[in-house]
Amino acid sequence: MKDYFTTRRFLHICEVCGRIELLTTDEAFHNGWDYPPHMGAFGVVSPRTCPDCSMMDTVWAELMLKEKKPEDLNQRQSEALYRILEEPLNLIGREDMGNRAVITTRKNLETRGIGVYLHWNGGRDSVEAFLEYCRLRRFRPPDEDCLGWARLVQVIANYFQGGLSIGVETVDHLNTDNGDNGVYIIEGWTITGREYFNGAEQDRCDRDDLLMEIDLAQPEKDRLGFEFLRLSEERPASEIRIGDQVWIPVCSEDTLQIETVNGIRDDGVPYIERYGRTFYLMEANYRVVKSNKPQ
Repeated sequence: MKDYFTTRRFLHICEVCGRIELLTTDEAFHNGWDYPPHMGAFGVVSPRTCPDCSMMDTVWAELMLKEKKPEDLNQRQSEALYRILEEPLNLIGREDMGNRAVITTRKNLETRGIGVYLHWNGGRDSVEAFLEYCRLRRFRPPDEDCLGWARLVQVIANYFQGGLSIGVETVDHLNTDNGDNGVYIIEGWTITGREYFNGAEQDRCDRDDLLMEIDLAQPEKDRLGFEFLRLSEERPASEIRIGDQVWIPVCSEDTLQIETVNGIRDDGVPYIERYGRTFYLMEANYRVVKSNKPQ
């Protein structure tokens, strides 16, 4: 939802004459409206006027220029003040009430198991980024461990920072046929199916940028960091060479650090020697920071 009010139509309500139009912020600006986010900020008192009305008749003028107190405003002005302070979610039209989606597994959909409801950021590009972030954090997925749901919800709720809707319920109590993005069926941390959706998939957001945004929204101690997300690449273990610097889990599966590959076993498995022990890289893929891969 972070870019919703710069890209989608929302209600513009003139606080002076009561005129209402459903416009994008660019349309409103070019038509002569004084309205956030082009003019002023949501939730902050400033003029909210149509092209035909003067800012001298606004709540802003009454409070700032005429130095009235809020209790001295008339009913129309008091209602306008309340509406401004409740922005921006109260400006969403009924026909455009979110970017909703439900995330669940095939088994849970068929047996009324757990699902996660998103009121915003339910487009495929956002959902894939949330799932990919969980994979990069090495969380066990929901179809392997029920705590995977908690991890997914934690990541998304941190991204929303408490201001937007996310829900967890049994699928039969969630809005699956929501008119936006329907249901995403996941296996592991990958989308494998769709239900209640037959439209064009959303693909507006750059994956790398969105992963960085998600990461920065997490508690500092839990972040993957710029070096991991932007200065390394995922590579099959079979392509890793001696001298490559590889991100590997240490102590806890949630903690990653860079280690240098010391050798390759006869069967092609790379290994790292540390603390007097040999650690074999047995997973399918690893994040590699520095590559000695032949050109």
